[in-house]
Amino acid sequence: FISYGRFFTVIYLLSTFSLFKL
Repeated sequence: FISYGRFFTVIYLLSTFSLFKL
């Protein structure tokens, strides 16, 4: 089982990285 907290953290980091690339 994967914890949703970590899952959302990864998505949040990816979104922030994408914004930085933009």
